[in-house]
Amino acid sequence: EDYHSLRDVLTGTLEAIERLHEDHREITGVPSGFAELDRLTSGLQPSNLIIVAARPAVGKALALDTPLPTPTGWTTMGEVAVGDQLIAADGRPTTVVAATDVMHDRPCYEVELSDGTVIVADAQHQWLTQTRASRRSAWAAARRHHRARTQRVLPSVRTTEEVLATLRCNGAERRLNHAVINTRPLDLPPRKLPLPPYALGAWLGDGHAASARITTADPEIVVYLEADGLRVVPSGRLRYRLRLPHGTVEGILRSLGVLGDKRIPAVYLRASEMQRRSLLAGLLDTDGTVTGSGAVQFCTTSRRLAEDAHDLVVSLGYRCSFSRKPVRGRTAATSTSYTLTFSTADEVFRLERKRLAHKERKGPGRTGKRFITAVRPIPSVPVRCVEVDSPDHLYLA
Repeated sequence: EDYHSLRDVLTGTLEAIERLHEDHREITGVPSGFAELDRLTSGLQPSNLIIVAARPAVGKALALDTPLPTPTGWTTMGEVAVGDQLIAADGRPTTVVAATDVMHDRPCYEVELSDGTVIVADAQHQWLTQTRASRRSAWAAARRHHRARTQRVLPSVRTTEEVLATLRCNGAERRLNHAVINTRPLDLPPRKLPLPPYALGAWLGDGHAASARITTADPEIVVYLEADGLRVVPSGRLRYRLRLPHGTVEGILRSLGVLGDKRIPAVYLRASEMQRRSLLAGLLDTDGTVTGSGAVQFCTTSRRLAEDAHDLVVSLGYRCSFSRKPVRGRTAATSTSYTLTFSTADEVFRLERKRLAHKERKGPGRTGKRFITAVRPIPSVPVRCVEVDSPDHLYLA
């Protein structure tokens, strides 16, 4: 509006900078509530007028019953609140910094992925996806001169409506276009576990449901159990009783709530990556197999255990399919077999014969992503958005 002497303006600015330095505070004005904006402006200052404009509820609106993993278990989109922790796409805990009210009458869709997962999202939900163009660009950049790497088509953010409009490529084959990259293995601290994870996995696979006994024809598994500090005492043909120097294994299994109800307790599913890999090795050494193509399979007649094992596999960054088929069982509850299948180049077995079979047969496979196979309009349901403080603002659902 007018002219001012540079000397006066500069003097006032330098004094303000000195005050900021001496106060050691990031926020010197009035917080706006938007973390990134406050970081850039140190809060709203005298004489500032900052207008932040956006379309209402742009973000990640999901149905209220959508399960969201947390560092200690699970919550839902309807239950999560500001200050709660979720898990980011890099597998690390992230804090919820903002949340909307429940929104109604928004266009909603079921989004189905190639592993069978279905998520209900609104039309403006934002997805970070790879397209066929970005995948081909990455393939070319990895094989051409370095200059080609600067010309890449990169994964980008698209709304549910945009994904629906470009669900398949235009070619004659009509290939699926959009893929969602798998999470990194959950990066969580070690937990104090009452029973070594490998031992729990082996018992869940080949243990007697109502006692601390295990049946196995592999002496190598006995060696691994003893290396974990258990006493493995023969109690019949191929049968062994599990004991501890102090306390009883049976008592621990009862306290975990798994005696007579085989499942993976939440504390094990949210243990460190190394602890979870030990648990998976126990499951696979007992009830795991390697297919002719090198894929890894885990079979059980317990639906609850199969679902928990699926969570365990996915928490380690693998794409895992879930199938079922009728079998002859002693009861109706044991007359369905559930099979998990995943592919990886990682060593997931300890048992030498299975480890070698996996090493000989495994191929590279497409294991790092899941394709979006369908986007279906559905009647509107209540939805909600949250914002997290991870750098890419992505969280797991």
